[in-house]
Amino acid sequence: MQANKLAGAILSKTPHFFVGRIFGAQNLGAYSVRRGDQSAPRTELVAPINRAMFPGYARLVGDRPLFRRTCIEATAAILLIVLPVSVFIAVLAEPMVRVLAWLAVDRCRAESYRFLPLPAQCRR
Repeated sequence: MQANKLAGAILSKTPHFFVGRIFGAQNLGAYSVRRGDQSAPRTELVAPINRAMFPGYARLVGDRPLFRRTCIEATAAILLIVLPVSVFIAVLAEPMVRVLAWLAVDRCRAESYRFLPLPAQCRR
C-alpha cells in the first residue's frame, strides 16, 4: 500500500517538475493554480459529500444490493451537482480572467479607486 501511495505522489508531481524545468517558475505557478482550479469542483463539492455519505455506506455493508443501488444513486446525485458547476467554470473561465485582468489594469489608472490598496504591479 505504501508503494502505491509513493508511486501516486511521484506521478502526480511529475508534470510540475517538467513544467518548472522547461518553462520556469512563473509558468509553473500558473500551471499549479490552474490545476487547483480544475480540481475545485471535486475538492470543494464532492469530497465533503463523500465524507458525509461514508457512515451511511458503512451501515449498508451487510445488504449488498442496497449498497450498490445507494452508491449508484449517490454518484448520480453528485454528478448532477458537479457537472453543471464544472461546465459553468469551463465556459466562463476565459471571460472572467479577461475582466479581472482589465480591472487590475484599470485600477492602476483610475482616480476613483484611490481608497483601495494598489495592486503590487501598480506600485512604483
